[in-house]
Amino acid sequence: MGDDITMRDSANSALLLKRGQASILTIFGTGFSAGSMSLESKSSGLTVTNVSSGASYVRGTITATGGAGYGAYDLYIRNGSGDLEVATGAVEVIHDSPTIVGLDETTGSMVGGEVITITGTNFQDGSYVLFGGVEAASVTFVNGTTLRATTPAASTGLVDLAVHGPDGQQARLDDAFTFTGSPVFNDMLPTAAQISGGTRLYISGNNFSNQTEVLIDGTSASTTFMTSKVLQVITPAHAEGAVAMTLRNAGSPDTVVSDALTYVDNPDPRITTFTPNAGPKAGGTLVRIFGVSLDDIDVVKFGVDPVSGQGGKLATLVELIDSTKVEAMTSANPNVGNFGLMVRTTNGQGAIASGFTFEGSTIAASASGGGGGGCSGNLARSGPLDVRGELLGWALLFGGSWLLRRRLRRRPAAAKVHVRR
Repeated sequence: MGDDITMRDSANSALLLKRGQASILTIFGTGFSAGSMSLESKSSGLTVTNVSSGASYVRGTITATGGAGYGAYDLYIRNGSGDLEVATGAVEVIHDSPTIVGLDETTGSMVGGEVITITGTNFQDGSYVLFGGVEAASVTFVNGTTLRATTPAASTGLVDLAVHGPDGQQARLDDAFTFTGSPVFNDMLPTAAQISGGTRLYISGNNFSNQTEVLIDGTSASTTFMTSKVLQVITPAHAEGAVAMTLRNAGSPDTVVSDALTYVDNPDPRITTFTPNAGPKAGGTLVRIFGVSLDDIDVVKFGVDPVSGQGGKLATLVELIDSTKVEAMTSANPNVGNFGLMVRTTNGQGAIASGFTFEGSTIAASASGGGGGGCSGNLARSGPLDVRGELLGWALLFGGSWLLRRRLRRRPAAAKVHVRR
């Protein structure tokens, strides 16, 4: 079968075609019949037209159909005597070239270890990513428009980013990512910790990675990388007083924050639960917070980031019931969704709890949970007016308020704080 036919491709690799694309392929060899050679495809993914031949070649126009599967295709050469030879893998149908639209983060630590989301088009499973010529530590294919790449360790500076597909095609975004050195400190919650250690801190900033080290007064603290902007730290034991905090990325100057944390001889407050767990974004929901060591709370915030405790709005009213219970009323929040709440003591200790939802209604919800010297009650009404019920409700409200003013002392705070002993 065609022993007298020998051939060699005109190139050292397969003809690469995209769906719907056509190109001329020439195969050279010996034993060909001028003018009587055929070039055939046995796959519906390719069509062959305009075939011509000479004593040493056969040539044809190869077209990849719109529905051609990606991968390699064989072509078949037949001479005038019917001898057949297979040109194995002569054509490969490839994806469209990838493009890069952008990155969700454009800066990161030179230490690496941060997950960057890359958006674009025509991404393929098996792609790899280069940051300034340094390959990403890992790449996760999400879909044709999204890749997630873990940054490598790299030198500081601005670099290009390239996505390389398994078929050899690539896309490049110039000056796309900056590797920076030292960590950046913005804020921390809480700012005080118990002397026995074990206080959970949330540090907000930038340029963090899973290699960032936190030292408290020179002692390395247990640190968990949350995001490139948030670290969680468990404090070591220490004597009372203010201490410095050091943030360290290997190979870069340390970031030192003087008097960042104050050790105190008080147990940390802790939130165990709260009710209700939702209210309108217009505010006015009375929330009862249960926990431990809550008797010195002077600030309550709703709508905070449940990871870092940042943001949020101060409660309009805070009432200290006892060491296990606080009541606070939500203020208006600009956004709906699931958030956290934060409590803070007068000396800077605090706690965060997730799971409070601001709902889209602009009508204030019924205050819940009693307490507050009779301050609870319907703050908004729907349905027909019940005169007797309304009068009773207002009587309880104003009567309770009069009792509160007589029984409660106030603390200076960002919110109104009532203390009931």
